[in-house]
Order: sequence, then structure tokens, then C-alpha cells
Amino acid sequence: MFITKLNFVIITVLTCSVAAGSRILGLFATYSKSHMLLHCTVAEQLARVGHDVTVIGVIENVYPNATYKYIHLQLPDGGIIDDKTLNSLINTRHSFVKSLFVTTAEYLRMANETLWQPKMREFLSENHANAFDLLLFAYVMNDFQMGLAAHFQCPIVVLWVVRPALQVNGLVGNPLEMAYVPNISSHLQQPMEFLQRVKNCITTWLESALMAYLDYRTQQLYE
Repeated sequence: MFITKLNFVIITVLTCSVAAGSRILGLFATYSKSHMLLHCTVAEQLARVGHDVTVIGVIENVYPNATYKYIHLQLPDGGIIDDKTLNSLINTRHSFVKSLFVTTAEYLRMANETLWQPKMREFLSENHANAFDLLLFAYVMNDFQMGLAAHFQCPIVVLWVVRPALQVNGLVGNPLEMAYVPNISSHLQQPMEFLQRVKNCITTWLESALMAYLDYRTQQLYE
């Protein structure tokens, strides 16, 4: 009887140790409220089951009564790409390709200003390796911010709210298969006819050029 009770106590202690909450950081540096609703829902569910979750965002908390802790980074004037600014960029008389490059440059600028924001710098100086067990990362053409996982020496989970795109496929190792899988920018659907496949290939090549430009601008930010 004593041994049975002792076994029960040991199992209970081990279970409690395994079930201890993890320290999770969510970096959601996106202006889009619709994206934030999805990202913060993930953070809230993790917080509700006992994890210690901290979320960093550049807009007001979309769930003011959430269980997680929220840090609002106030970017300088012009630092946020809101819907009005984005529409202005898109509707300016640019070619489609140039609009993509201009929009990408704006996303990169916002991501860079996020890391240089004083509150963010203070947060990084106070939290070092092993401060967090996991980084939830909202991806929006901000590859260089993934370096925060190295700063905290923790695993990273990338959150992406639409169907796979070229840059995300590269992160997870998905093949392109552009002969029969429509590119997200082509607005095509399966099955594709010959000319549609040609269009899909051209769109994929343009997106590859955009990714090369993204890598180039990211390197400039490093330097």
C-alpha cells in the first residue's frame, strides 16, 4: 500500500514537472489587424493553457483583455504601413513589378525600425539567452528578424496566414512545382492550361527576383 502511494506521488511530481508552462515570446511586427487577430489568437490559446506568453506588436493590442502580456512598440511617424499608406503605394503610377519592390522596401523599413525602437532595445538588453523557450514569429518579408531566435537561443515557429509563397517554401523546403502548382501571385487555379502554365512560370521567376532583392536589402540592413 505504501509503495503504491509512493509511486502515485512520484508520477504526480513528474507529471507536474513536464506540464510546467513555457516562456514564449511572440514577435508580431505587422500593421495588419486581420493578421494580428490570427497571430494573437495563437498566443492567447497558449497563455490559457498555462504558458507564460509575451507578445510584441506595433499596433494596439487586438485583444485588450487577453491573458498574455502585450508590449506595444510605438514607431515614429511614418513607421507604420497602415491600409491607407499601402493603398497609396499600390495605386501610385508604378508598374506591377515596381510596386512589389516599393512595397517590399517599405516592409523592410518598418521591420528595421521595429528593432531600433527604444523600448525594443531595452527589452533585448534585459532579456538574453534562455529568457524564452520559444519564439512565435509573424513572417512578413522580415527574414533578418529571425535572428532574435539566436539572441534568445530558442526554437522558432514561423506564422504565415496565407497559402504558401516562394519565400515560405524556401524556409520549409517545399518544392516549387510551378508546372502545375499555381503561384500565389498569379491568381490561377488548377488545372492550368499551357498558356496559364507559362504565366505561372513567369510569375514565379519575378517572385524569385523579388526574393533576390529582399536578400540584397536585408544584407544592407546588416551592414
